[in-house]
Amino acid sequence: MAIAPTLNIPQAKFLAMQYKFKAYVAGFGSGKTWVGCGGICKGMWEHPKINQGYFAPTYPQIRDIFYPTVEEVAHDWG
Repeated sequence: MAIAPTLNIPQAKFLAMQYKFKAYVAGFGSGKTWVGCGGICKGMWEHPKINQGYFAPTYPQIRDIFYPTVEEVAHDWG
């Protein structure tokens, strides 16, 4: 089963990088959370037995921003 995520060109290039540590630095509304969630989904797809993590300064940021976005990305990725 192939995945066909919705990504713009910079996001696709970022997720294609093979570096262990990388940073997606961009402006407001550029899809940083989307590409971060995409990276988590990609990691889960490629390495299902390895835990993935997402960190933010406060729990409300995770609850209000990450949870809805990761759900949307997971649905988009199939």
